[in-house]
Amino acid sequence: MSNRTDLTQFEGHTEGPWQTNDCDSQGVWQEHDESIPRHIAMVHSDQDWEDMTEAEFMRMMADKQLVTAAPDLLDELKRCYEEIDRLLETIGSWGYAMCPRSNEWFEWDYGCQSEICASHDDDCRELVEASE
Repeated sequence: MSNRTDLTQFEGHTEGPWQTNDCDSQGVWQEHDESIPRHIAMVHSDQDWEDMTEAEFMRMMADKQLVTAAPDLLDELKRCYEEIDRLLETIGSWGYAMCPRSNEWFEWDYGCQSEICASHDDDCRELVEASE
């Protein structure tokens, strides 16, 4: 699927789990064998601590939680892509394909019947084969 995020750009990142706390800490870190944690990221506000509204503080804490969850989210996205690939392979074995032009499923033996594709001279099966 061409609209997937290229996960190779994240290769070599610091492995999880990443940690933070729920209080006023701005940091995200990874515990490791040394006595000092490895800092991963710092989440900052545009406002000084004294001027920060509760809403701004809560946004900053939510951002920090999102950054902390990044390794788990990446692992889950990889798992989802693998599951999608397995499902697409299964559907393909039943004789169906997805038209890259209309994003509609069609039976391979009959070709795409989509209104979107009706105005084109080419056969969507050729597009499917070219995209594989």
